[in-house]
Amino acid sequence: MSKKIPIIAISGSSCSGKGTIVDFYKNEFGCHHRSMRQMIVEAGHKLLGIPKDQIVTRDHFRETARELRTKHGGSCLVDFILETAPRDGKPIIVESIRALGEIHALKNHPDFDIVSIFIDAPHKQRYEWSLGRSDASDTNKDGHISYEEFLKREELEWNPIDKTDHSKQNIAGVSELCDHKIMNDKTHDHLKESARHIAHKTFAKKD
Repeated sequence: MSKKIPIIAISGSSCSGKGTIVDFYKNEFGCHHRSMRQMIVEAGHKLLGIPKDQIVTRDHFRETARELRTKHGGSCLVDFILETAPRDGKPIIVESIRALGEIHALKNHPDFDIVSIFIDAPHKQRYEWSLGRSDASDTNKDGHISYEEFLKREELEWNPIDKTDHSKQNIAGVSELCDHKIMNDKTHDHLKESARHIAHKTFAKKD
């Protein structure tokens, strides 16, 4: 029997520190990295005919992903990633899991050993971090977003009306299914140490 390939599935609130943990795992453990956001752009262009430069804002990403899941199945984005995932034994990071179909597909795949991490931080802190980012997906068409808009968007992503609809973002539901939770309310060093502790508990013993 071949050894299962480890995957670290990263989910979390917007601007909570997911990218910091991804960079840490890549540098510390030499992990491969697959971004759900990049997959939305690629699949949206290939399967829906949407020009890549038109999937820019947070709303664009959310609606394109919803359409892809509706037409091609709730796990389609994860399925595309796993089909082309490296099989060299190194851990793979899958960043920004946001729908129930995606987390279920990862956990049930026979070829991979999945550990899932959910990252959160206080609302106000995450909003302030979003203002310091150059990423256009975190702003509106005018290049700005108010705290009220930030919270309104988050409510759409966290709590869909139909919580059984696997085509929609359901961050609250994904959070409940994650193996580990990290509250990023201290320093970057503390965040990285929490990530290191999880990695050592789950993957070091498999070496």
